[in-house]
Amino acid sequence: MDIHARLKQLEAENAELRAAFKAALELIAKLQKNLGNSSKPPSSDIVKPKPVYKQSKKKRKHGGQKGRKACVRVPFAVKCPTFMCQPQ
Repeated sequence: MDIHARLKQLEAENAELRAAFKAALELIAKLQKNLGNSSKPPSSDIVKPKPVYKQSKKKRKHGGQKGRKACVRVPFAVKCPTFMCQPQ
């Protein structure tokens, strides 16, 4: 193979790879944009940021606290009538 033909082939391949690399860099830059570094309004952002939940500032949980005296109702003393069923 002629050296000049090989050189032309490698230059064409190099130009092709450079174009693919440039396209990949543009895609990476596009994917890294979010609300913080974009000039677009938030409604046009494809991926919404995760909501930030506030930590509860309360020291105690809901419901009865540990160590409290339980106040329990006494159940009714109702007797249910029982019926004897016999086969006929």
